[in-house]
Amino acid sequence: MNDSCFFFDLGDTLIYRDTKHIDYDCALIKRLTSLDDANILSVLQTHTASFPGIYIFGQDNDKTSSLEAQDSYERSFFEHVCTTLGIDSKLDEIMQERIKEIRYALFPGTVEILQALKDTGSFLGIITNGRPSRRRILDQLNISHFFENDALYISDECGMTKSDPQLFSKVAHDHPESELFLCDDEPAIIKIAQSCGWKTMYINHTQEGYLPIQKYLDEY
Repeated sequence: MNDSCFFFDLGDTLIYRDTKHIDYDCALIKRLTSLDDANILSVLQTHTASFPGIYIFGQDNDKTSSLEAQDSYERSFFEHVCTTLGIDSKLDEIMQERIKEIRYALFPGTVEILQALKDTGSFLGIITNGRPSRRRILDQLNISHFFENDALYISDECGMTKSDPQLFSKVAHDHPESELFLCDDEPAIIKIAQSCGWKTMYINHTQEGYLPIQKYLDEY
């Protein structure tokens, strides 16, 4: 059995999106109500003053420490939006559709590289900045089964971001007998992990993509 643990970042490492969340929300509300998109967008932007964490990670993180807390926070935001737009009766439908909507895609080769690592007996986990809804994204994209349930480290749930060395120390403490790898697209985060004694693989999809992992597999 391989005793290597590979922890992946999510955004711009395994997954990506081409559209901003606010634009997704605007299009969703327009589809369900036929309201003017300029008016919808204006109302969404106005209410972010009271709910800055809706579209900007790093804001109101203490209000989204669990999936239930995040859902409550987002529902409160859309209650205000729907009232302003005069569509209160659409609130439940908007929230249901928003949760189901697939807003991210996998980079080419993601499933293949994860499966190849699993086939070596490696342990796979996630270390990512973001909301607890990252868990839903894993399910939506059908890759959650690759990762161990006790190896999902999401910053809002942990109360630490990837820029905090204590997060990497915590993960190492939780997995004391394993060789730890971080696969990430951010050079600054790579350096932090290295300073904590981790091995790292820089994933840049505008250059060589998953090649650093493939090189590891070729040598395994």
